[in-house]
Amino acid sequence: MTPTTTSVPVAAFACPGCDCKLCVSEATKAIESLEGVVHVRVDRRRQAFVVRHDPTLTMSAVESCIVDAGLDPL
Repeated sequence: MTPTTTSVPVAAFACPGCDCKLCVSEATKAIESLEGVVHVRVDRRRQAFVVRHDPTLTMSAVESCIVDAGLDPL
């Protein structure tokens, strides 16, 4: 039996100045609640949200979560 592999798309959303813990926490929770999100992490060194998702997730939905949390994605 041959193992199968599944690829999960990953998108990074640059967010300079994402150093406010409350804003980052709010954005992370909102992104995690979106249908199609598999995992979210914050890369503080790159100042970006890294989102693993299924192909049905729209990037504008993620960007809206970031903006609604008071951050400015690029």
